[in-house]
Amino acid sequence: MRSKLKNKKFVRNRIWSFGLVLAVLLFSFIGTLLQPQPVFAAIGQTAWKTQALNSDSPVIMAFDCNGGNLLVLGISVYFDPHAGGAPTYNGVEMTASPEGTVEAGFGSVVEMWYLVNPASGENTISISNTNNSDVVPIASAWSGVDTGDPLDTSNSDSNTGSANPSVQVTTTAANGLVIDMLMDGYGTVPTGNSHTLISSQENGGWTSNAQYTTSQSPAGNITLDWTVPSDNWAMIVCAFNVDIPQNNGPSQDPDILHPDILPKTGADLY
Repeated sequence: MRSKLKNKKFVRNRIWSFGLVLAVLLFSFIGTLLQPQPVFAAIGQTAWKTQALNSDSPVIMAFDCNGGNLLVLGISVYFDPHAGGAPTYNGVEMTASPEGTVEAGFGSVVEMWYLVNPASGENTISISNTNNSDVVPIASAWSGVDTGDPLDTSNSDSNTGSANPSVQVTTTAANGLVIDMLMDGYGTVPTGNSHTLISSQENGGWTSNAQYTTSQSPAGNITLDWTVPSDNWAMIVCAFNVDIPQNNGPSQDPDILHPDILPKTGADLY
C-alpha cells in the first residue's frame, strides 16, 4: 500500500512539473511575440528637379527637399569640369562621391554629390563655375536613408566611343537607393533605361540623364544601363543605405529559460 501511494504521488508530481514547464515555455513564447520588432524603413523619393544648360558663375537652382533626409546632386558638364569647389545647399557644402570627377575624351564630364539632413523648405543649390562651363544639374531628395552611415558603395566608368553605357556596383545591404548620373555625347536622349527614370534631357548635342532603384533584394551586384547609340559618355553610380531603426523596446529576460530556474521534474523531487 505504501508503495502504491508513493507511486501515485510520484506520477502526480511528474504531471504537475511537466505542466509547469509547458506554462513557462508558453509564457516565454507569448512574450517574444508581443515584444516590439525592428521596423525596416523604406526609401522614397520626395522631390526632384533639373534645369536647362547654364554657364553662369555660379550655377543656381532653387530646390525644396520636401522632408527628405538625403539630397543627391548629379552634375553633367560639357567640355571642361566646372571649377571653384564643392556645390552647396543653403550654404552647406555637399560631399563628393568617391568617384570624384569622371571624364571621357572631349567634353563628357559627370559628378555626383550628396548631403544628409538638408535644410527644410526651398533653398538654393549653388554650383561653383568660375570657368563658365556648360552645366546641367539633376537634384533629387529621398526619405528613409541612414544618415549616420549613408553611402554603401559607388562605381563609375567612361568611354570615348561606345553604345549603351552601363555601370555595376556591389551593394552590401538590400533595399538601398541605387542612383546614377550619365552624361552622354549622343545628340538625343536614350531610348531605354534599366530602372526608374528620374530625368533625361537634351542639351544641344549631348544629354544629361539619371535613374534609380530602391528595390534591390538581396544585396549584391546590380547594373544600371542605358540604351543609346555609340558616342562619348561618362557615368557614376552610388548606392545609399536604407535606415533600419534600432528596436528600443523591452528586451526578453535571458533568464526566463535558464535551466537553473526551471521547475524540477518529479524524478528530482526525491
